[in-house]
Amino acid sequence: MKYLFFDIECANCYDGAGKICEFGYVLTDENFAVLEEKSLKINPRAPFDKKGFGMGGIHLEHPFAFYKTQPDFPYFYPRIQQLLCSPDHLVVGHGTENDVRFLLNECERYDMLPLDFKFYDTCELAKVLYGRTNNLNLKALYGEFCGHDDVEQNHRSLEDAYMTRDVAKFYARDLRQKFRKIVASCPEASGECFGGRMMKGGVPALQYARTNHLNKKNKQLVRTFIQEEMVYKKTKTFVLPAEFENDHFSELMVILHHMKEKQLSFSFNLWRNCIYVMQEGANGKLAQYRQYMKEKHIHGDVKWISMSDFLQELGLSEKDLQISPEELERMIGNMQCNRDWYTLYLQRKKDAGGAEKSLKIRLKKFFKKFEKRY
Repeated sequence: MKYLFFDIECANCYDGAGKICEFGYVLTDENFAVLEEKSLKINPRAPFDKKGFGMGGIHLEHPFAFYKTQPDFPYFYPRIQQLLCSPDHLVVGHGTENDVRFLLNECERYDMLPLDFKFYDTCELAKVLYGRTNNLNLKALYGEFCGHDDVEQNHRSLEDAYMTRDVAKFYARDLRQKFRKIVASCPEASGECFGGRMMKGGVPALQYARTNHLNKKNKQLVRTFIQEEMVYKKTKTFVLPAEFENDHFSELMVILHHMKEKQLSFSFNLWRNCIYVMQEGANGKLAQYRQYMKEKHIHGDVKWISMSDFLQELGLSEKDLQISPEELERMIGNMQCNRDWYTLYLQRKKDAGGAEKSLKIRLKKFFKKFEKRY
């Protein structure tokens, strides 16, 4: 087993997508002795965020113009793939989730096959192993764990890869264990690129947050469901209380699926021709809309319905809204935006389960033969 420590620098992250200009790596043996090191200089085929670099005090190893003279990402793709996807390499970074996302961005931008590999994160390991909640950046950990308080983090990929190596080396020395054994016992600090998406801790990448709160990510998933799944001629549009939406994400997903079956429409917004669902006789959105009507001197009645009558119209009971996390995962996994990837994920999970079962059977037969022989 070899350890591959890597770091990435980007020219810009406009529109949330990183354009890579450096890929630095240090390949070591299990004792952290360096076998190979290199910093690949990459033409980002995109402008450098000069303003962002200036405000952040970021200085790359070379002037911006130098990177424009280098080969672009597709040229380096085979080497990067070889490094990250080798079964003999344990891949490690710091804040690795960001770097992995940059790699996915580039594969998509250049229409390259997405990279499939497992990775570990020294930042997440600090949380798991030492309970740290702050001062988790690479410079802080390197300074504290490796005794280099005066280090300057210059945003150079090879330097950062070496610092990541030294932090991992500290973990192994401090805990008196092989680093590969430490990461094997910390699944929370692992991640994986699979099928063009990134998973953390083995949790499927289904574009939602595993909380019942309607946070930004979950709200976007609801909007995606409305845009992709509820494409039919609507007969009625319902507006639920924000008080219900905010803390009942899984229940909301159940409701949306049943609304789809009935070809009903859902809206987060206030509309005159909507039907407002009242929970315990209240709906803050209805109160807002009535206030709006009053200010604009709009006359007319606004339709409303009780929550119990609304559920009855959908053929649901309060009990039907309560589903397990596994049921919610399947429901979201089968959405149009997730279906192809989720099918691949389930097939791989099935194959892995079959292989594990086959190994257990072979071991069982072996020990039976061993017992008979002796």
